[in-house]
Amino acid sequence: MTAPATIHLRAALAAAALLLATATAATAQEQSNPALYKAVGITAAQTRAAKQGDLKAMADIAFDFQAAYRDSERPNPELLVQAEYWYRMAADKGGGEQMYELAMFYSDQNYPYSKVQECLLKASAKGYARASHSIASGYRYGHYGLGDKSKSFEWYQKAQSQGFDCQLDIANCYLEGDLGAPQDLDKGLSIMARLAKSGDGQAKNKVEEYGYGPNDYDALAAGGYGKQSGSRTTAGASLPKEQTFVFSSHFDGTPADMVVATIDAEHHKVEVNISGPLGKQYSYAISSYEYDSDQDYLYLQTEGGKDFVVLMPHYKDGDCAMALRGPQCDDMLYGCAGKDKFRDMVSGIIAAIRQSAR
Repeated sequence: MTAPATIHLRAALAAAALLLATATAATAQEQSNPALYKAVGITAAQTRAAKQGDLKAMADIAFDFQAAYRDSERPNPELLVQAEYWYRMAADKGGGEQMYELAMFYSDQNYPYSKVQECLLKASAKGYARASHSIASGYRYGHYGLGDKSKSFEWYQKAQSQGFDCQLDIANCYLEGDLGAPQDLDKGLSIMARLAKSGDGQAKNKVEEYGYGPNDYDALAAGGYGKQSGSRTTAGASLPKEQTFVFSSHFDGTPADMVVATIDAEHHKVEVNISGPLGKQYSYAISSYEYDSDQDYLYLQTEGGKDFVVLMPHYKDGDCAMALRGPQCDDMLYGCAGKDKFRDMVSGIIAAIRQSAR
């Protein structure tokens, strides 16, 4: 019984060895196939330089083969074999940049994730900052088969230390709190404010999401989030007492919800209960009241910083409204049924803020 099994195993191994030898021979032959190179537009001088170790020539040839494969109506697999060969030659002889290009080739051509990850890690180990940033983004967004968001911060920091500007990403790690960094709104907004002040549009938008504007950049950069910050403090202010308001959905064609919001300005609390098809319930502990004088909005910032309430005493057509914003309830807008009472309440808080800022 064992003899036939042994024979079959030997036959299988022999067949595998023959297949490997055939593939190797084919690759070697293709590397010196003048017709294939000529068809792609690769000159003899380029090939000669690449064989002599010229990294640029290797990279150019690899790219040309990859582009020819991509642009062909009926792609020839031999083109991809040549592209990989020269990317690999450049990666083996070069540094982190060449190893990174090989990783991107594997990614673009949908090779197994293991090949992409291996090359990215090697490129990062060689000090190539862009590779480290790609790994960080991969963990954050699930690219290249990397899915552990908690490792993002570590790799952003590594990329930053290697010379890749990751300040925006690092700030987001502090703000989001689930990317490997402890949530720290002071640090996150401090970095964002410095970037916004220097003209970074993404940072400016992020600062605005938290209810701040250009006049707050200096205070935020100094670590002023959630603390006394110019006209955005209610320290010592006499705030209106607790009041309850009923809201209804403003959106056409959406399920009609009824919202009951209890605003306790004195104790910095807002209880929001939403009834209807959505059946959601939120309880906000407010850390600060922030008045946007440009838009005449009142921001009630939560202690967690991810969700916040926007009170609009003067909305369109003389109405007024409340918006719930944040990861759980982005831009859910509700109009107030008792708008006069609501407007008086919000105006009273605004007046207290202005008074305390004098």
